[in-house]
Amino acid sequence: MALYYVTALSYIAAVLVVIPSPSQWRTKNIPTLSIIAWLFITNVFQGTNTIIWANNVRVVASVYCDIGEQNEITTKFTKALGGLIEDVSRPLQGNMLWMASTWGLPASTVCLTRYLASVTSPNYAPIGINERRKRFWFEMIMCVFMPFIFSGLHYILQSHRFYIEEDFGCKSADHVTWAAIWLLLAPTFALSIVSAIFGGISVYRLARCRMKCRKLFANSASGLATSQYYRLMAISLQLVITDLIMKLYVEISEVKAYGIYPWVSWAYVHEHYDEIPTFSKGDESRVGWINKVVGSIIPVTYAFAFFFLFGFGEEAFSDYRRIWAWIKTHIFRVSSSAAVVAERGNMTHPNLAGSEDSSA
Repeated sequence: MALYYVTALSYIAAVLVVIPSPSQWRTKNIPTLSIIAWLFITNVFQGTNTIIWANNVRVVASVYCDIGEQNEITTKFTKALGGLIEDVSRPLQGNMLWMASTWGLPASTVCLTRYLASVTSPNYAPIGINERRKRFWFEMIMCVFMPFIFSGLHYILQSHRFYIEEDFGCKSADHVTWAAIWLLLAPTFALSIVSAIFGGISVYRLARCRMKCRKLFANSASGLATSQYYRLMAISLQLVITDLIMKLYVEISEVKAYGIYPWVSWAYVHEHYDEIPTFSKGDESRVGWINKVVGSIIPVTYAFAFFFLFGFGEEAFSDYRRIWAWIKTHIFRVSSSAAVVAERGNMTHPNLAGSEDSSA
């Protein structure tokens, strides 16, 4: 049975998570905008997978599964790693954006919780232009540039170009070794740990000054309202807690099921790189299939939670009113004529009132 409900939920989630983006764009909140972008990418990618490979394991849409080519920069980067890499003639392929999101989401959460912890400090002070510039580039590197560097490093431990699972589509093929654990899992797990620490600091500070919370934000130079802070904290904690639990569960399950392979050599890991394994539903245990369905729902829940937290705020409703006014004016041609009638009414009423006064 195809996962069309995952398809529908993924595309709905991709649309919903983008809706609050105008208000986040105006505040120039790079971590929040990055979370929107990565959730949009993962949900669109996931929804498309469930359509193309519904009830089949055909090797199709290879370029879509790759979403990336080697260029001069990545070639120089891989050569710079020295003797570890013996062949850089293949493209850096295999679910590039999907792998980038595995760094992008926790990195965005680190930047967000770091900011939230700083604004709750009693010693928080306005930052100058240089500090704002440093913060901007730190967040850009962590949320935008580093995810693609991380995706390129994945090629070192990529045993196949990708593999295909029935109903779930193309996935990245990892050669699970201790090198893979330290290079791919440990950094993203560390990001989640750092986010949890910053989140804990924020919660602790808020718990200590519950009664003074509003005064703290009112006097803070951050310009952050109390309701906005709580919404940002809620989405951060959800991302951190769920990410930590899922990472531990998935990795422990994979190690139990397949074990940890030894690192032999670069040539050994990439010997069958051009082969594309396929796995039908019958090859998967029922527990494994359920785990994959649950894993597919996680990005959907992130996106829905983000929309419910930020799509019903005062800033979002202001955007909705502006969009509706634009639609009425430029599509239905209603608002402009109504405005003219209202303007004429405002101009004639004072004259009428004045004539009544003079007659009296």
